[in-house]
Amino acid sequence: MRARALLIAAVFSAGLLTTDAHAFFEQTEIGARGVSMGRAFTAVADDASAIYWNPAGLATLGRGSLHFTYHRPFLVPDLSLNFAGVAWPTSFGTVHA
Repeated sequence: MRARALLIAAVFSAGLLTTDAHAFFEQTEIGARGVSMGRAFTAVADDASAIYWNPAGLATLGRGSLHFTYHRPFLVPDLSLNFAGVAWPTSFGTVHA
């Protein structure tokens, strides 16, 4: 019985000895406006971040827009999220990249 308890304690304590995050399971979003609106930005997506939130919002874009995001969660060196979006309305539709 005592050996079994020591084995369980050893297994749980081994989980505490990890050093790096090897996976990123947090859900990350693009842009502070969309995050601050509680993901309701999908309904009013009217800038270059609409490429991520709701591409149909690009059809109502009134003026050109640039959007850059760099996110490094938990300060892990090999873990980052980068986004660059450009949206420009023209007479035949919105050009985006």
